[in-house]
Amino acid sequence: MQGLGLTKSRIIAWKQCPKRLWLETHRRDLLDISDALQTTFEIGFEVNEVARRFYPNGILIKGELSAALLATKSAIQTAPDLPLFEATFQHDGLLVRSDLLLPKTHGYTMTTVKASASIKPNQLDDCAIEAWVIVQNGISLQDIEIAHINTAFVYQGNDDYQGLFNLKNVTQAVEAKIH
Repeated sequence: MQGLGLTKSRIIAWKQCPKRLWLETHRRDLLDISDALQTTFEIGFEVNEVARRFYPNGILIKGELSAALLATKSAIQTAPDLPLFEATFQHDGLLVRSDLLLPKTHGYTMTTVKASASIKPNQLDDCAIEAWVIVQNGISLQDIEIAHINTAFVYQGNDDYQGLFNLKNVTQAVEAKIH
């Protein structure tokens, strides 16, 4: 994380605890990442991977910052009708990566995937930062959603995760934070 400048994750870290941001930036060696927290991170990565399966023709943006920024711009220009995973944007030194950027007739739906069972206030902040940066890059966002875990979901096997997510449109709440 060091050397990246300002990221959405760093803003959220600061909002949660300024000391956490300082430690993440200057003294990573002093951070205590418990096994439980590490497991939470891993679950988040797995949930994102499952969400991507619903869009088999999507493009995963990989690579370091400069490569990811170029790959995102290229994908938007050459394949505007395909979903993008981890689309990377930067504006005024602020970096964001979008879990799912789904094409619509006149723009995109930005979907942030969360491994939580409900939407939390800090997740709206997360979406607002991400949406602001994306819009500053000239991308029209038609809708902003949070996909969170449906606690009533029962896995039946066969790699079928239909029903795992509840989608909540948070466009108005996020726009209120941006404006």
